Amino acid sequence: MKKTSFREKLIEVRTSKGLTQTEVANLCNISLRTIQRIESGTVTPRAYTIKQISEALGFDFFKVYDDPDTYTEEETKTKNNFQTSIGFVKDLFNLKTNTMKKVSILSSFCFLIATFIFLFSNKSNAQTSKKIEPKLKITSESELIIPVKIAFTNDLTLDDLTQIKKDLLNKGIIVDYKKLEFDKNNKLQAIGCFVDCNDGFNGYFFTNNLNGNRKYGFYRDYDINSPSPFGTGTLKKTIVLDVGHGGIDTGSFSKGFQEKEITLQIANKIRTLSKENDDIEIFLTRSTDQFITLNKRVAFINALKPDYVISLHIASSGLEEMYGINFFTSNKNVLEKESLSITKKIAQSISKKLKINTVQNMNSHLLKHVEYPATLLEIGHLSNPNDYNLLTSDEDQNKIADAIFSAIREVL
Repeated sequence: MKKTSFREKLIEVRTSKGLTQTEVANLCNISLRTIQRIESGTVTPRAYTIKQISEALGFDFFKVYDDPDTYTEEETKTKNNFQTSIGFVKDLFNLKTNTMKKVSILSSFCFLIATFIFLFSNKSNAQTSKKIEPKLKITSESELIIPVKIAFTNDLTLDDLTQIKKDLLNKGIIVDYKKLEFDKNNKLQAIGCFVDCNDGFNGYFFTNNLNGNRKYGFYRDYDINSPSPFGTGTLKKTIVLDVGHGGIDTGSFSKGFQEKEITLQIANKIRTLSKENDDIEIFLTRSTDQFITLNKRVAFINALKPDYVISLHIASSGLEEMYGINFFTSNKNVLEKESLSITKKIAQSISKKLKINTVQNMNSHLLKHVEYPATLLEIGHLSNPNDYNLLTSDEDQNKIADAIFSAIREVL
């Protein structure tokens, strides 16, 4: 007998109940277009749809396919072969007859299965290891690796998210979107995301509302001395301290003290203060005595997309009468006005505790090429006796670090 198709049976049952296609759609809680396409034969319904229709119309459409009278000759042959195979397997496990022969067959079969699993497992593990091998490795303290910081905002589209995932995979970072919701303009509205850096750092974050001022995402700082190398969720304000000089570049010096050492000491003290703050994250361009080119510093800073950049230096004019803190911004910075505005506020705040000179223009390489608000700060003059004592005293360095961090926290 020819097998009755689902669409034919649906039309038959619907007609017998005196229902229209619209009424069936409403009863089944599916679209009218779906019912029309099923009955026209343009689509094959999924099992879930068949289940919905069966429950709504009180007819088991699945049973139609289980009725032996509805099978074609070929389907009947296939079903009989399947039942024969099942019978053979059942008899194989009946060890009351032909015991030794069956045990031999079963042993050989189990050995083949075990061998297949072993070989497949080894191959799978090898492929997996190759796929998730970290591409960013820290091989020495003197190596500078560009950090990763990704903020998911409500101006991103699905294409943007796909590209972000692809770019991060090239860096050895796996991003698994667990939840994505978009608004009517196809812009990201909600996100749930698992991040695995494949170096022991991973985490999950989610938010149902990306319309606020907060930024959500993750960062990975590869600095081996970073107090916070990885974070997910609400992103804090990001401040980069560009620690001047380093390595073979000592900077200015006086009476055994070098600029590269003083700037690093004060930068580390500022970063230590930030540990107790929930709103600010401090990143250093160097945390050891290492030489880093200006181009690498700029790339490092721009990758972090910071809210503000402070390049720390020490002045040494050779004139004892020169003292106090100097601030510089660049009129060639892409955010010149914002840089100048923030810097003036920072300077005003620090002036409550330390002597501040006027904010000046300086078109240094770093200030010109950093794409975010930035200032160069000269923390006193080594050539001035009073400033020298401040800069070389651990206690006074703490005061300087506190004044700078307090200003950052107040203004930003």
